[in-house]
Amino acid sequence: MNEVAIPGKYQLYFKPDKRAIRKAEGASASDRSRPPKKVAAIKAPFSPQDSANVAADLQQQTSAFDSKASSRARGFENVAWRALEQAYARDEFPHPYLRRDYLEITEVKLLPDRRTFQLWYRPKPHGRVNEDEIAEAMVKHTAAFKAMLMKHARPSTSSRLTFQFARMSDRHASMSDIWAQLEKEVQEQNEREAMERSKDEGLK
Repeated sequence: MNEVAIPGKYQLYFKPDKRAIRKAEGASASDRSRPPKKVAAIKAPFSPQDSANVAADLQQQTSAFDSKASSRARGFENVAWRALEQAYARDEFPHPYLRRDYLEITEVKLLPDRRTFQLWYRPKPHGRVNEDEIAEAMVKHTAAFKAMLMKHARPSTSSRLTFQFARMSDRHASMSDIWAQLEKEVQEQNEREAMERSKDEGLK
């Protein structure tokens, strides 16, 4: 409007109201100089009962997580038990001492790697056959027994399942020695599988 001149009485309506402008500028400056208003929040007292409730909630969540993990592990362990039952029902064992008359699988544990099952067994003396003879047959034919279980176990989506056998009497031995032996056997088996895969890729 500064560049356009309108003659006559209509020019009155386009003149700026200086009083209104000064009033608006003063209000804006006053708002900028005024400190922000502080509102104090009402602090609710945190009673011992509240602390107990929080601790109970955390404990309940932890228990629920542990329960899910435990049920998941039991589900995996059932895979080994089913494979064992199918092996007893369908396969011919390499030695009679590996059957239920002479050998009892007492416990199955899933190791932390989530692919290795630890089967604890106990020799059952039968007639003239003593525990040492049964254990010797078990050690001699362990590889064949593992192959039977792997055949009947459902395949894992990520990697092959493996089985390790341990005698119940070895529980009295040092757990560190048992774990070291199991880790050694698992490592050796992984190396054999890697060599087999490399051979297969070379043939392709």
